[in-house]
Amino acid sequence: MATYPVAVVQNEMSPELYSEFIKVFNDLVEKADGLCPTAEALVDRVHENAAVFHQGWNAIRTVDEDAWTHMSSIDDGTLVRFRAGLCFRWTYIVFRIKQSDNSRSHYRT
Repeated sequence: MATYPVAVVQNEMSPELYSEFIKVFNDLVEKADGLCPTAEALVDRVHENAAVFHQGWNAIRTVDEDAWTHMSSIDDGTLVRFRAGLCFRWTYIVFRIKQSDNSRSHYRT
């Protein structure tokens, strides 16, 4: 699997969780011939690996590199905001909602 450069803006994930997440992201980019995944595709792929990630993940993909979310119910240790490799025009914000607030996953492209 190819590894695409990632410029991390903020990371609150553990090293192990971040490593697994980047594997998922790289796999999606590789299968799309270098194109960045939509927020929906990224969340769907994360949820396919429920043993590692559990449910409740959300993603925002935007061209605004200063974009942010102010959700009070983000699960501690699950937030990452980054720009990636061949796709530096996209900023991703990925996080999981606390289980008590987790009725479904959301994504916005």
